[in-house]
Amino acid sequence: MQSNRLLIVIARRMSVIASVINKKTAITNWNTSSRCSTAICTSKMEHVSTFYLRTIITDLFQDNKLQDELHRLTSCRTVLQYFKHNRHYYDNPAIVTSFLKLRQNIDNSDSLYHQDHFQLLSKMAYQKLTLFSNDQFISICTSLAALINHDKYIKGHSFIQLINHIHKNAVQRYPSLNNSQLSHMAWCLIQYSVIPKLNNKQYLQQLAEAAQQRITTLDDPVHIAKLMWALSKDRLCLNTFQQLQLQAIENIHKFNPVSISMVCYSLALFDVRSQQLLTAIENRMLAIIDILDPQSIANIAWAFAKLNWFNDHIFMLIKKGTLENMTKRTLRPQSITNIIWAFASMNFDDQELFTAACRHFLLNRHHYNVDDVCQLIYSLGKMNFKPDLATRQKIYPFVIEKLENLMHQRHHRTSKFYKQLISAVWSLIIMEQFPPRLISYILSDSFIEDATRHISHIEATQLFQIDLAVILESGDSTIQCLSLTNKRKFLQAFCAVNTSLSSLEQKVVPAVHQFVKGDKYYRLQVPTSFGYSIDIELLLDKDKNFMPINDILPPPTSRDENAEMKITSVITQVVSESMTYADYERVAIEIDGPIHFAYKSNRFLGHSVMKTRHLSLLGWRVIRIPYYEWNELKNLSEINLYLKTKLFDH
Repeated sequence: MQSNRLLIVIARRMSVIASVINKKTAITNWNTSSRCSTAICTSKMEHVSTFYLRTIITDLFQDNKLQDELHRLTSCRTVLQYFKHNRHYYDNPAIVTSFLKLRQNIDNSDSLYHQDHFQLLSKMAYQKLTLFSNDQFISICTSLAALINHDKYIKGHSFIQLINHIHKNAVQRYPSLNNSQLSHMAWCLIQYSVIPKLNNKQYLQQLAEAAQQRITTLDDPVHIAKLMWALSKDRLCLNTFQQLQLQAIENIHKFNPVSISMVCYSLALFDVRSQQLLTAIENRMLAIIDILDPQSIANIAWAFAKLNWFNDHIFMLIKKGTLENMTKRTLRPQSITNIIWAFASMNFDDQELFTAACRHFLLNRHHYNVDDVCQLIYSLGKMNFKPDLATRQKIYPFVIEKLENLMHQRHHRTSKFYKQLISAVWSLIIMEQFPPRLISYILSDSFIEDATRHISHIEATQLFQIDLAVILESGDSTIQCLSLTNKRKFLQAFCAVNTSLSSLEQKVVPAVHQFVKGDKYYRLQVPTSFGYSIDIELLLDKDKNFMPINDILPPPTSRDENAEMKITSVITQVVSESMTYADYERVAIEIDGPIHFAYKSNRFLGHSVMKTRHLSLLGWRVIRIPYYEWNELKNLSEINLYLKTKLFDH
C-alpha cells in the first residue's frame, strides 16, 4: 500500500518535470510512474530528479498529513475550512474522506448547500468521478445520500451536477458492482429522489434490471431488503419485486429485525399482501422476538396495519415490547404514534397501551412534532378513547396549539398537510372538543378551495361531519361553517352509502317485521337530509303503539331534495319545527356488526359514537342492536323479549 502511494506521488511530480522539458508524457495513475521515471532518466535529467526528490518526499508527507488531519476534524465547518486551504493537494481518497467527515458531522451543522467551499468540493468530485474505484464511488454516493436525508431543500449548481453525474456513471458501473454495492446504490437513489427535475424512476428501473440479472445470487437479507425498499417507493418493476419476495422467503431464516422491518415496510408501500411472505415473517418474528429493537417493532406494526394483516398474538407481543420500551424511554415519539396508529387501524382496543401513550405524550410533549401529534389524536378519536379528566385537560390544549401552528404553515403544503389537519380536527370533535379558530379555518372557502384537489372521499366526509357537529353540538355561533355550495358538495360525498343488507341485518329485519306486525310500521335504510342513513325507522305514539310510518311521514327525502334548507346554519330550528312532535316519537334502530366496535371489545368506535350523538340531536331516539347481544338470542321468544326491552324500557 505504501509503495503504491509513493508511486502515485512520484507520478504526480514526474508529470510536472515532463511538462517542464516539453515531454508530452501522460501521467494519470501510479501504473505509469515507472514509464515516467524511465523517460526522465533517458533524457539525462538526473539533476532535475535530484532537485525534485525533496519535493516528492514532501508530497508523501503532505498526503499522509492530509488524511490524518481530515480524520481528526469534528465539524463540517472545519472540514470545509481545511479543504479551502489544502484543496490543491486533494486526491481521490481525500475527496472521499471529506464527504465521509461531512456525513458524520452533519447533525451538528447548518445547511451545507449555500457554502461555496462545499460547492467547490462537489465540483472537484464530479470532475474526477470516473477515476474513483467502485468502493470510493459508493462511499461518496452514500455520504451524499445522508447529507440529502438531513437537508432536503438542496441548492447549488455543482452539487446538482454531481448528483446528475452519479446517476449516469452508476448505470455504467452496475455490471461491475457487487451485491452489497448495488444494494447501497438502491438506498442512495431513493434519497436522491427528493431533488427536483431528476428522472429518478428511470435510474431505479435500470438498477432493477441489474438486480434482475443476478436475482438468484441475492441471498443476503440486507441486500434483498434494500432493493425491495427502493423499488417499493415508486412501485416500480413488479416482476423484479416479486422475485425478490421469493428470495426473501427462501432466506427468511437469516433475516434480522432491521431487514424484516424493511421488507414489511416495502410490502406496505407497494401494497402487496403476500400471504406466503407475511406468514414467513410472522414465524421469523416469533423466533427472534427477544432481540426485536424498538424501531423495528414500530415499523412492523405500521406495515401490518397498512396491509390489514392482523395476528392477535403478534400484536400482543408488539404491545408488550412497546410498553417495556416506553418505560425504558428507548422509543421515539414517531415510533410510539406509529404503533398507536397501527392498533387503531386494526380496531385493536387496548386501554393500557393507549393510556401509556397519553402519559408518555404528556411527559415528553415538546419532543412530539406535528406529524406525531396528528397521528396520536386521530388514533384516539378513531378508537373513541377518552383519557381521564386530568389528562384531557392537559392534552387537548397542547394538541390544539400544535394544530394551530400547523394551520399557519404557508410553505410546502402537500396532500399530507390537508389530510392531517382535517382528520385531527374530526378526531377532536369525536372527543367533543371544538377549537373555534381551527374549525373556522378548515371550513373556510379559501382552505376548501386549496384542499379540494388534495383530499379524498374520507376527508370530504369528515368535513361534512365537522360542519354538522359545529351546528348541532358546539353552541358557538362565532365558528364559521361551510358555505352552502360546499355543504352540498360534501353532502354528496357523505351520502355514498352501501344499500345492500349486511348478514346481521338480514337476520334482524325479519324479526323486527314480525315483532311490529307488518312492513307498514317500519322503513329500511332510510336516507336523511343530514347525510346519515338509518337502518330501521319506526314511529311510536304516546302509548308506545307502532304507527303506520309511511301514512304519517312523507317518503324518505332524497338527499338532493330540500337539502339547502336542511343543512343551513339554522338546522336546529328546522329540526325542532319539523321533527319533534308531541304526537309521536321517531325511533332509529341501528344494527351494529363487528365493524362498529373495537376488536374483541364492546366499545363503539368513534364514527359510531358521533352518529348516535347527531341522530339524537336531530330528533331520533337511537336504539343500537350490537351483534354480540343478538348472537346470544336462541329462539323467537328471546328475540321478542329483547326487542320489547330495547323499544319500551327506557
